[in-house]
Amino acid sequence: MATTLTSDKTSRYILYALLVFSWFPIRGIFLPVIHFVPVVFLVLMAAIGKIKVNTHATLIGCLYISMLLLLLIVNQNSGYLIHYLIFLILVFPIFILLFDIPRLTEDDVYCFLKLVAMITIFEFILGCIQIVLFQGLTLQFRDHAWDQVTGTTLGRSSHTFSIKMLFQSIILAFNYRGLVGRSKRFRLLFLTAIFCGFAGALISSFMLGVLLAVFGLIVIYLFQQLKSVFSILVNTKIGLSRLVRGLNIITASAILLFVLGFAFVTTQPGNVDSFVLIFQELMALDFSNAYRFQKVTAFFDTLEYMLVNSWIDLFFGVGPGQFSSRAALILTGEYLYPQPSYLPVSMTSETFQHIYPLWNERTIRQFGGSVLAMPTSSFQAIFTELGLVGIAFFGIVFHQAILYKGRSTLTVLKSQFLNSVAIIAFLTMVQLTVELWLEYASFTVFIFTLFLMSRAITRSRSTA
Repeated sequence: MATTLTSDKTSRYILYALLVFSWFPIRGIFLPVIHFVPVVFLVLMAAIGKIKVNTHATLIGCLYISMLLLLLIVNQNSGYLIHYLIFLILVFPIFILLFDIPRLTEDDVYCFLKLVAMITIFEFILGCIQIVLFQGLTLQFRDHAWDQVTGTTLGRSSHTFSIKMLFQSIILAFNYRGLVGRSKRFRLLFLTAIFCGFAGALISSFMLGVLLAVFGLIVIYLFQQLKSVFSILVNTKIGLSRLVRGLNIITASAILLFVLGFAFVTTQPGNVDSFVLIFQELMALDFSNAYRFQKVTAFFDTLEYMLVNSWIDLFFGVGPGQFSSRAALILTGEYLYPQPSYLPVSMTSETFQHIYPLWNERTIRQFGGSVLAMPTSSFQAIFTELGLVGIAFFGIVFHQAILYKGRSTLTVLKSQFLNSVAIIAFLTMVQLTVELWLEYASFTVFIFTLFLMSRAITRSRSTA
């Protein structure tokens, strides 16, 4: 077993590398890089003794992969081996969690968050430049200008940029007190990064994801405020202090949301009109526009299919890449433009029957790329392709991150960081209901890096 290093800056540089990898370009020949390089990099670090392999996580991972391969053999689905392989490639960053980095010092956490802040500001500036290059200095966005906002990822969709900027700003916001408490020198840097993160999420216009995140944060804060009210009965001074601090945070957040909301309404009136129309239809329970609410239709359709199908499919799924995952969509031949010659068109009967009628070239043009109209999500894909066992597997991964809580034996910054990652884990679970996030490496490399850090901090009760 490799010896854990604690006296050098190994952990810090590993985290720097993973963070930079998460913003790597994902077009053309660079696409496989973001899926494989982070894990290969960690394998090399383990080989030279800089990090450890987590035996427990590796055992669980091997058992689960063995189970999937056994089902492939038992069900005689060898013709769908390509589906398994593409699915594995797309979710490959999860293997980041098979490793343990050396103990993190407070300085490691602080420097990592400082790099997050600098990247957030840089990506926001780059996103603004991309809009200007597309439409000039016009204030109002036109011709889906927000889709040009992809930052250094140069992706085909701005949604990944949007959700990552949002999550990076949330991480910085929840650690702001610890960051400034450690050093007031970079206060302006962190405040600017928090603003740029939220603004970047809005200019790239993944509105459904942003609204879900805001709703999740409201639920968390209401719960925290309720705890503060009850804590007054136990310790009046501490309870009141927490309540006042929470109210101050809510006030500051409300001001920030008002400023950003005003800017959004000013620059993207078309998106605002679409949102108002969808909201009115939802309130009236009017689902007559079938294309607008295909995600809801597809969810109930697949739920019914899984419940009445065989118990094996219910517990273990129909197989990776064989229903509604990104791998399944790629193999329809209508997801990548153009479809690479080395990828076959291999659609399963489940995809053809339940997903393809709602998602093809004709319907894509009709619903214009709306996330609410896209009949897929990671939660749905896990349930249909990996079954209840798959739901339990990923549930454990995220549940562990949520359990990483701050302790009195840790410094303020470390404790706040653990709590903030728990919040990110919760918000990520919410986001999995609307997009295929588990198969977007730019997103998962960042999320799993945070989980890796949380586990490293939790292993040590040191205040260093």
